[in-house]
Amino acid sequence: MNRLTKTLIFFIVTSSQFVHANEQWESHQRLQNLAETFIAAQFPDDNIKRDITANKIDARSRYTLCDSDIEAAIPGKQRLSRNVTVQLHCKGSSPWRIYLPVKIKEMRQVVVAKIGLAKGTVLNRQHLKIVYQENMLTRGSVVSEMESVIGAKLKRQVRVNSPILEQQLCVVCKGETVTIVVKSDVFHIRADGIALSDASLGERVRIKNSRSGNTLEAQVSAVGVVTVAI
Repeated sequence: MNRLTKTLIFFIVTSSQFVHANEQWESHQRLQNLAETFIAAQFPDDNIKRDITANKIDARSRYTLCDSDIEAAIPGKQRLSRNVTVQLHCKGSSPWRIYLPVKIKEMRQVVVAKIGLAKGTVLNRQHLKIVYQENMLTRGSVVSEMESVIGAKLKRQVRVNSPILEQQLCVVCKGETVTIVVKSDVFHIRADGIALSDASLGERVRIKNSRSGNTLEAQVSAVGVVTVAI
């Protein structure tokens, strides 16, 4: 038997032993994926984006390939907060149990400045972009829907990639013409008016009717629009 043949036989035998040895143990990645999938299934089907990551298992740890389903559970009275521990339990012929810490980050949709924006800028789509930021890192009344602020005016400058905050916006601006919508169950009237102060979405503001000169209080419902419900 020549040297090349011996080398090939040695390689095949050792490779086979290596594969066989690996087949005896659970993949760490599979166990981590099981923990992450289990946690993801605990949340309702909502529009919140979540980043769920299980801690990596120590490379020296070995868990026998489970010949039954691996059961996942949240032990104790833990809540689904930023950090939770998942128990994975194999009840097969070679039982084992592992506890895996899992981190949960809830990501919130946020409108941010695509470029640096000066005070007085009237916002359009080219100024803005949507990103996702971790809830705990998002402070203040951030804007989450781009369409709701198109046409609004900035009351202060905003740096590139900074969130757009409601308090930075003049959705209805003092001295500017607005549309007054008066509505009830039976009628719907529109008129022009002048805003007597700045206001953001949902805020109440005093408006002077352009035709009658009378003033009234209305709620800001959109950019340049206020509503009076009767």
